[in-house]
Parts: sequence; structure tokens; C-alpha cells
Amino acid sequence: MLTEALESYFVTALEGLYRCRICASAGSRDVYNVCAMSTSRMPVSAVPPGVSVGVLATVTMDGVFVLMSRLGGEALTSEKAGPEFIGRWAGNLLRGRFRHPDIAQEPPLRGEAAIGLATHYLAGITLTGCYLSTLRRFGLGPDPLKAIAFGGATSLLPLLILYPSWGYGWFGLRSDEASRMVRIMLLGHLAFGAGIGLWTALLLKPAAETAPELPSPILLPEKRTS
Repeated sequence: MLTEALESYFVTALEGLYRCRICASAGSRDVYNVCAMSTSRMPVSAVPPGVSVGVLATVTMDGVFVLMSRLGGEALTSEKAGPEFIGRWAGNLLRGRFRHPDIAQEPPLRGEAAIGLATHYLAGITLTGCYLSTLRRFGLGPDPLKAIAFGGATSLLPLLILYPSWGYGWFGLRSDEASRMVRIMLLGHLAFGAGIGLWTALLLKPAAETAPELPSPILLPEKRTS
């Protein structure tokens, strides 16, 4: 991604310089306008903002999970959820198997913890992108309350999709610790939403504040013919 962004940057820059040279040699009075139009298309960042916010929001979520396990004891921890189970589910999903009688009793897959973490962060990036795209679509500005509400709503994904496919039933009702698993997921996803709100405020400033100021176009006087 970084290589493609740098290549795009230099190609755009060379194109702009070439157009400026053509206009200058032709004596065009719009040379500065052309240069400004060409350079304004250069990419500002190699990493899409939604990716940065998504990764950091997921890190925030995982940090809260760690704190919950350290401070909350058995009330906020469960051996039925973890990255290894996500990786085991994702690996079997690639093999065409969606439902399991009990994911914890399935044979472990090679590298399932790494697969689970990759799936976890990919889901965080995707959900963050959906949140930011929805705000843009409806012309809404980001704020912490919207982000936290969105994070709480995303807890329905594991409760209604992931848990049933793991053999735990909706909201984990087929397990022997349904209330604990719901509590863990709800708090974790609220932390995810709070992370989106926090990192959006820190990283995604309004366009008016971050847009570079372009020089005012300078129009050369027209040549008068006698």
C-alpha cells in the first residue's frame, strides 16, 4: 500500500511539473492554476484514516478486555471466548463449515490464535469503515456518543451470529455462562465504540483545519495588440 501511494505521488508530481512546463513554454496565463490543480491531487497519507482508527479502536477494545480480566475476576472473564476460537471458526469457515456443536471441543488448527487476531482486527477495521462511511453518507459529524452507540450495536454481531455458530446459541443461552458472555461482549464493544470516538477526534480533524492552503492563482496580464 505504501509503495503504491509513493508511486502515485511521484507520478502525479511529474505530471504536474510537465503540465506546468508546457503551459509556461506556451505563454499561458493559467500556468499557476494548472500547477495548483495538479499538485492538489497528491495523496496526503499512505494509510486510509479508517484503517488507523479501526486498528487503534480495536487495540482499545483489547486493552479493556485485559483490564476486565485482571480487575473483574470470573465475572468478566470466560474460557469460552478468545482469539484461538475466532481463528478456529475462521479456519473452518474457509473450509465451508459454519456451525459447530461446541467450538471449544473442535480439534485446534495450526496458527489459529494468529488467524483469530487477524480476523479480529480485520473486523474492527471493516466496522470502523462502515461507521465513517455512514456518517459521510448522511452528512453527520463524528462525536463520542454516536461512536459508543455504534460500538454497543456491533455487540449484536457476535451475540446473534458468532455465538450460535460456535454452538452456544443466541446470546450464549446454550452455554452455562450466558449472562457473563453477554456482559463481556457488551462492555468490550462499548469500549470499541469509545475507541472509535477517541481516535476519530484525535486523528480525523475537519477538512477545513487539515486542508493545505493553496496559493492564490496569479493571472498574468493579457497581451494587448496594437
